[in-house]
Amino acid sequence: MELNGREQQQLQRALLAAFRRPEELAALVTFGLDQNLYAITEGGTLENRAFSLIEWATAHGRLADLVRCAHQQNPGNALLRDFVAQNLGEAALEPTPPVALPDMAHVVVTPSGATASGNRPAESPLRVVPVAPAMGPPNSRLPLSLLGGLGGLLIVVLGGWVLLQAVLGGPGTPTPAVVPTLVLTLVPTAVSAVAPTLMPTLVPTIMPTVGATLVPTLPVATRPQGRIAFTSRRGNGRDDIYVMDLTIPTPVRLTYGFADDYHPSWSPDGRQIAFTSDQGGTLGIYVMGSVGGTPTSVATFTVGSPESNLTWSPDGQQLVFAQIIKDVSTLFILDIQGGTSRAIDIKTPGNKTDPAWSLDGTRLAFTLTGGGQSAIYKVNIDGGGLTQLTTDIGVTYKEGKTWSPDSKRIVYSYSSEAHDSGKSEIYMMNADGTKTVNLTNNPANDHWPAWSPDGRWIAFASDRDNSNNYDIYILDVQDPTHAVTRITDGSWNAHPAWMPTQRP
Repeated sequence: MELNGREQQQLQRALLAAFRRPEELAALVTFGLDQNLYAITEGGTLENRAFSLIEWATAHGRLADLVRCAHQQNPGNALLRDFVAQNLGEAALEPTPPVALPDMAHVVVTPSGATASGNRPAESPLRVVPVAPAMGPPNSRLPLSLLGGLGGLLIVVLGGWVLLQAVLGGPGTPTPAVVPTLVLTLVPTAVSAVAPTLMPTLVPTIMPTVGATLVPTLPVATRPQGRIAFTSRRGNGRDDIYVMDLTIPTPVRLTYGFADDYHPSWSPDGRQIAFTSDQGGTLGIYVMGSVGGTPTSVATFTVGSPESNLTWSPDGQQLVFAQIIKDVSTLFILDIQGGTSRAIDIKTPGNKTDPAWSLDGTRLAFTLTGGGQSAIYKVNIDGGGLTQLTTDIGVTYKEGKTWSPDSKRIVYSYSSEAHDSGKSEIYMMNADGTKTVNLTNNPANDHWPAWSPDGRWIAFASDRDNSNNYDIYILDVQDPTHAVTRITDGSWNAHPAWMPTQRP
């Protein structure tokens, strides 16, 4: 795809109309194009960033991808739609599979430089530079230069070994061969050089040890992958939606303004995020593209208010939520396209809250509270087949429950005055209520668990490092110790939601 000067200006105007903030362009690049071009999207005016992005896409043969991704994130933007139809054809207006992620196992992460004003941004992104393989003409000589550099270093090491043998006693002296350990630090900005650093410690080895900075440090096969959306107050102290790619430890902000936007929920295809917000002056349900953009209102509430937790149906056409009307909470299913909702007719009285749709599409798990007791139930989406799963006495089930990707297990938040003075913990059970396992036996409040797409990891929010603040943690379900790792920075982060699809 090639554009003349007039068409480039048309595309620039379309991008400016669709993405009103520089951060949205950065999100488009990071999550829409699966590239990491903060050097382009973090400095200058919005007009300059859009122009630079078009230039980069043109130079790298990604212009059509840029146009498609921008349109998919803002399908209602007339300028983008007309541009796509004119330059790519009507067929390109239809949704297309997402662009594959690059191999992020081989990256070096360094702090980004100063912006055009000379100051670091308040939320400084990280520039991620691929180390191997080299991509495109600018780095085409990198493999050869690396081989040449390593060959030269090997000669130096062998020569040093021979010299050291002579110093230690020469031939016939039964002294073990000892050489300095050689640590190679890969410089991310270098194209044709490798900077060696000789360490003074002598160790019994003749093989150089090569060290490179990888983020995260866990092996690729055993570290969590994908993207997590969550609520954070790091911006202006209000709730906003952020997304973090677990290979890039810098979240991208998706919502702005003076409203509270919270409890994100991914669509099954990972292209949209639903959330609850009061941006219309009253609480409502909104949907936006997975890289941000202008949210679309799909439901507003003049009577009662929606509970915060939302879950998509597996076909991506509906949302289930709880709504409080006259102090009674009822489950509703909302048709996203039509904007109509219907109550789920569950005969048992009590407050029905915190629904979660099973990934096979047949059942809902929810909390039923009445008569001073609280329990988790499952029910068919038509209200039939009501089954009680938990029978604990004196238990309050906090927000958050999620089905495993195979719909065989449920993870949830559990609280009881008989255990840690009512502190909430994360539990897991089979979908029939059997084999309950305590995953976070910790004297802290652990809430809002979310399952990873591969069923191995669970993200949740906890105040264990600061009793006045929540952060997001990840635990390995396969680890018997259930050790946890914090992935956010202490600025009140909660309501994690794992992107349900894993790209190839």
